[in-house]
Amino acid sequence: LAVSMSVKLGITAGGNSLFSLDATGAFLIAPDGIALQLTASVNFNGPSSNGASFGFSMGGTFTLAVNTTGRQVAIGSVVIAAAATGLPVGPYFVVSVPDAHVIIGSSDTGFDLEASFTLTISSQGLAMSGSGTLALNVGGVSLFSFSADGALLINSNGLAAKMDLTISAGNSRSGFVFNANVVFTLEINTTSAAVSKINDQEVDLPVGPYFRVAGTGSIALATVINISASFDLTVTATEVTMQLKGVASIFGVTFALNFQMGIYNDGVEIN
Repeated sequence: LAVSMSVKLGITAGGNSLFSLDATGAFLIAPDGIALQLTASVNFNGPSSNGASFGFSMGGTFTLAVNTTGRQVAIGSVVIAAAATGLPVGPYFVVSVPDAHVIIGSSDTGFDLEASFTLTISSQGLAMSGSGTLALNVGGVSLFSFSADGALLINSNGLAAKMDLTISAGNSRSGFVFNANVVFTLEINTTSAAVSKINDQEVDLPVGPYFRVAGTGSIALATVINISASFDLTVTATEVTMQLKGVASIFGVTFALNFQMGIYNDGVEIN
């Protein structure tokens, strides 16, 4: 039994497009399993008044794909792959949103959130991956931005994850007297195997178990305070290690910091 569909829906008021939906899909029931794919592109725009936009818009393309047959399925113009991206052939369930966005104000002045997300359930386990940015812009200048990029895998062997976070505030090019940038990296692998890829993201996680968080950052307040530092904390089954290095300049006086610590089953080392 095969069913395919195509839908277009639009809502327009006063010559302005308020809502649009463009969807295609197909569904198959066969002796060897089921296959389903539904793709919907949705956009919503705030109304306009006297030619001025309300300053709100959101939307994205949402895709649901399921295939338990282990083969490629074609229903009309819809082709359902035999395997999810980056995975071997086999039953899978995937939800993906590659281009979600929410804008309050405009991309030039206001809040701008853009993100992508993929959830996969397959023989390799439950995997989530995605990336996104959140920015506050004024007059085309980014005053604050937050970006995240990461992936997570859960299966019978344990958990593996990697995530990068970047936070920045201020903008020296626009005359701000405050500027800050911080980057964090989180790595976890509780399995006994190396994990090179989660969904379509390269993670290159060595054999576990371990937990690691590392970061670098800098803060500048005019010419009065300038701080730059990095740290690394790693926890394994046999030891805990930490390193911290940094330089701070306060009112022209420079301080250097170099700290190392190790905790082991037979004692502690601190430098």
